[in-house]
Amino acid sequence: MSIVPRTHLPLVICALIPTESGFSQALANLGCVPLALADRHNVGRTGNVTVLPIAHDQIEESVVLSADAVVLVLDGNLGLSPAVIDVWRTLSDWDIPRQIAVLNAVTGRADFDEVVAICERVLEDGLVVRYLPLESDDSSGVDGIYDILTSELHVRTENGPAVRSADPEHVALTAEKREILIADIAHAAMTDEQLESLVGGMPISIPAVEQAWESAGLVSVIPIDDNIAAHVLNIWYSHVEARWLPIVHGDEQTLSVDEVSIQLGIGIGKGVARMWNTDPSVLIERQRGKQSATTSDECLVGGGLLFAKEVRVGDVLRPAQTQFLLTEPRF
Repeated sequence: MSIVPRTHLPLVICALIPTESGFSQALANLGCVPLALADRHNVGRTGNVTVLPIAHDQIEESVVLSADAVVLVLDGNLGLSPAVIDVWRTLSDWDIPRQIAVLNAVTGRADFDEVVAICERVLEDGLVVRYLPLESDDSSGVDGIYDILTSELHVRTENGPAVRSADPEHVALTAEKREILIADIAHAAMTDEQLESLVGGMPISIPAVEQAWESAGLVSVIPIDDNIAAHVLNIWYSHVEARWLPIVHGDEQTLSVDEVSIQLGIGIGKGVARMWNTDPSVLIERQRGKQSATTSDECLVGGGLLFAKEVRVGDVLRPAQTQFLLTEPRF
């Protein structure tokens, strides 16, 4: 399956969120604009990306595996459930781009460093950490994040996030972490020549490291309290590429869904479908197996998703009176 630039298709990212954290606030912390389609459907939007929140105790594997990327939200006051651990391992097996976002990074029972240690032990031993939380003076929360790679402070102001140079004290205290970070990025995402230069003790350019940081294969942990990392996450979203592209059959042709302009969709879970070329004015029919098409009533469309009670995994959604069918991609 070919990869297409994100500008051509609506992307879907699943956000696995603790039920106790609340979807709307968690989506805001993830840099999204929450869209309340109905009481039971909250999705987030940022640019061309639709973010679908899923509670840790209500994970449907078919939904998660159809995403272009996944963000796992963890809370320093809560533990990791077996369901989250299981789905994370599946995501790793399928090489789905993913990130870990931490709430209550300085006020939780487990602080940020402890959450990272737990994640490395239980989820993935190749995690990288570029941003550290900056605790507020009164220890009630965070004031910003510290970029280990560039030695910059990203702080909150009345006009939004601002970037400032760190104090020499910050730089000295994180010097070892910076060396580890650069080595981790180099081994995971840089060219063989760049890696050889680093191993040989040659200086390596920070812009080259920052470019490698954008690789989909890197999995990092980032604190997100009080929207402090919204701009950082939005940069990550902008580099996500379409990976789940069904095949379209019709008019004696077989094409990828990115090659057609007709509104089409496929069921990915109970009551939810992924959609392409969405047009709310077009009447959608549902095709299940060899049954005749039936109209999907009470459809709610949000970004690249459609919600309808009768939709099930594998259902094909298409304009009325057309014969197009979709099949799930095979990797």
